[in-house]
Amino acid sequence: MFKPINVYEGSSSALSKWDDAGDALANALATYLRSCSFLETFSPNNAVDTQHLATRIDFSLNTLHTKLSKELAQSRAILTRMRNKAFSRFHSIPNEIISAIFMEVVYAPAPDDDPADSMGGTLKIIFGRLYKLLSVCSFWRKMAESLKELWSIIPITAGCSGYSTHTITSFILERSQASLSSNRPLYLAATLSPGIDPHLPLVDGKAPRFTSINIESPFSYKISQLLDSLLLHSGSLQAISELSIRQISYKDPYEGHTIPSRSQYLTDGMPANSHLFTDLVGSVSVLRIRGVYISWDKVTFSKKLVEICLQSVALGYNSKLTGFLDVLQSASELRDLKIISVVAFPDAPAFTKSPVKTIFPKLRSLLLEDLDFNVLRTVLGSICAGSHRVTLFLTPQSQRIYQPNEEPTRVDIQHIYELLKHSTVDTLLLNRDFEDTMWLDHMELHRILHSLPSLKTLKMAHWQFKKKDLQALERPQSSSFCSSTVAFPSLETLCFIGSYIRHTEALYGVATSHPLHTMELGGNIPVMYSDDEDEDTRDEEDMSWGHITDDDPIVRRLEAIVPGFRLVNSTLGIKDFNRNVWQLW
Repeated sequence: MFKPINVYEGSSSALSKWDDAGDALANALATYLRSCSFLETFSPNNAVDTQHLATRIDFSLNTLHTKLSKELAQSRAILTRMRNKAFSRFHSIPNEIISAIFMEVVYAPAPDDDPADSMGGTLKIIFGRLYKLLSVCSFWRKMAESLKELWSIIPITAGCSGYSTHTITSFILERSQASLSSNRPLYLAATLSPGIDPHLPLVDGKAPRFTSINIESPFSYKISQLLDSLLLHSGSLQAISELSIRQISYKDPYEGHTIPSRSQYLTDGMPANSHLFTDLVGSVSVLRIRGVYISWDKVTFSKKLVEICLQSVALGYNSKLTGFLDVLQSASELRDLKIISVVAFPDAPAFTKSPVKTIFPKLRSLLLEDLDFNVLRTVLGSICAGSHRVTLFLTPQSQRIYQPNEEPTRVDIQHIYELLKHSTVDTLLLNRDFEDTMWLDHMELHRILHSLPSLKTLKMAHWQFKKKDLQALERPQSSSFCSSTVAFPSLETLCFIGSYIRHTEALYGVATSHPLHTMELGGNIPVMYSDDEDEDTRDEEDMSWGHITDDDPIVRRLEAIVPGFRLVNSTLGIKDFNRNVWQLW
C-alpha cells in the first residue's frame, strides 16, 4: 500500500497501526477477490448444489458485502474529514484563540442588535447563535460542547418544541461543567411564564455556585418558590454578586395605588428561609428590584453594594421611603442609585417630619425617573448634594400626588419649578406622553429649563417641536445693558430622538445658542416644509412627514454647527428611554 506520510510513523503508533491495518485489508481483499474468481470456475453438479451456492452467495452479499461497503464508506468519510482538518487553516489556530472567537460569536453584541432588548429576547439571540455554532460541523460541535465558558448562562425558560424546560436546563448545566467549588461566572436566568415550572437545576443535590441571578415572572409565588429552592440547596450564597428580580405587572401605572399587604412581600412565600433571603439581598454588589416588595427595615447592606435599582413599587407612606434611604446608608461604597416609578404616600400632617439628610460619600450617579411629586420632593430633599451626577426623567407623574385607594391629586406645575430651583441636575430626560398634545407646552418647557441653570444635557424623545417649542429651548443672550448671568442652562449635549421638527431654522437657533459638544438627532421633518408661522396651526396627521437621512440639508447644517453631531435612527437602542424593558444584564 502506498504510504505518503511514512515520515510520521516513528512518532505515532496510531498511524503505524492504521498503515498496517490498511495493508492487511488490501491483502485480504486481494485474497478474497481471487477466491471469488476461483469459485466462478466451478459449476454445480445438480439442482441441489446450485440452490445451495445461490443461498450462500445471497447470504454473503447481504451480510459481508453490506458490512464491507458500509465500513469502507465510513472509513472514507473519516479520512476525508481528517484530511480536510489537516489542510484547513482554521484547525491550525490554537484552541485558546478558537475559544475566544466562539465566545465573541455567541455573546458579543452584533451591530444590528438592540442594546435595550429584553431578557427573553437576549436569551433567544444567545442560544440561537450557539445552536448555529453547533450545526457547522462535528469539530465545531465538539469544541463548543467542551468549552464550559460558552455555557455560562443556565436558563429556566420556554424551550424548543418537543423538549421540556427541565431537559434543556439540565443539558446546558452539564455542558457548563458547573461544580460547587467553581469560581468562574455562572448566570441563572429565569423567565417563569405560566407553563414554566420553577425547577432549580442541581449538581449532586446542591445548587450550582451561581454568581448572578435574574428572575422575572407575573407570579410572585413562582419567584418565591425558585428563590426558596435556591436558598434551601445552596451551601453558600457568598458567590452571588448580582441579584435581579422582577414581578411583571399589567396594571396601569397611573391608576390608584394601595399600601402593600403582608402577602405581597416576597418573603411571605418562603417563611422558613426569609432570613436567608434578607441576608442575600444585603450581601450582593448589584441589586435590581422591580414590582417586588421587600422589608427594607430588615436589610443591612454591606460595603460590597455598588449599584441598586428600585422600580415600580408603592412603598407605603413617606416613612417607608425615608426608611429605605436610611437603610441604604449602610452601603458605604454605593456608586449608582436608580429610583424609577416608585410611589409613596405623604404622611399625615401630624406625622410629617423634615427630611433627614442622607449621605452617600461614594455616589457617582443618581437617576430619578417617572416619580410622583411627593417622592421626587422627598428624595431630592433627603440626599445631600455631592459630586454625583443627577439624571432627572420627568413624566406626567411629577404632577401627581397619591393617597391610598384614591385617584391622584394634580399638582400645580409652579411647585415643580420651585422644587427644581433648589436642585442640581446634570441631565434632563423628557418623553412624549403619546397624547394629541405634548404634556408640557412651550412656556412650561422654558420655565423648567429656567429652573435648572446647572443643566448640561437635555434629551427629548418623540416630541413634536413647533417653532415656539424650539424657541423655548434657546438660551437667552445677555443684554448689553445688563451684565448679570442669565439663569438658563448652557447645554453641552442635546438629543432629539424620534421627534417631529416643524421648523429647521428654529432648530438651528437652538444649536447655536448653546456651547454644544454633542448633538444627536433622529426623527422626521415635513416633506414640503417652510418656516412660516402657519405651519404651527396644522395638525400632525394632516402633514406629510419624511424620515431625516444623511442626505438632508438639516444634517449638513447641524454638522457645521456642532462638532459632535450624530444622526440616530430611533430610541430602540437608547437605554435612557427603555428602562421599562427588563434586561438580562
